[in-house]
Amino acid sequence: MIHLTDAAVAEIRSLQQAKAHEGPVRLGTRPGGCAGTKYVLDVEAAQQVGDNTFEQGGLKVICSAADLTVLRGITVDFSADLVGGGFRYENPKAGSVCGCGDSFQPLVSLGILPVGN
Repeated sequence: MIHLTDAAVAEIRSLQQAKAHEGPVRLGTRPGGCAGTKYVLDVEAAQQVGDNTFEQGGLKVICSAADLTVLRGITVDFSADLVGGGFRYENPKAGSVCGCGDSFQPLVSLGILPVGN
């Protein structure tokens, strides 16, 4: 459902260590960014009722049911490149993506993808 590359897992673990938090990581969205919906990766997350839980590389990832609608099938990668480095998102449910790749417009909002998929 959600895939994190080895590089993304390593960077998330590094961020968790810096914040002294080893609990779950939340992958989600919020309004914002150039394309209207911004990715959110919270390394200090707490699990809430109704969250979906995934394990990858020993890392517990949580995602709300609403966010999973537009994030199912996503691959999260990390690049340490000096220019354009950071987390990268490859989202099959994105209808359009801003130039920096940090925000997207979901297919659902474009009327292309039924909400339940």
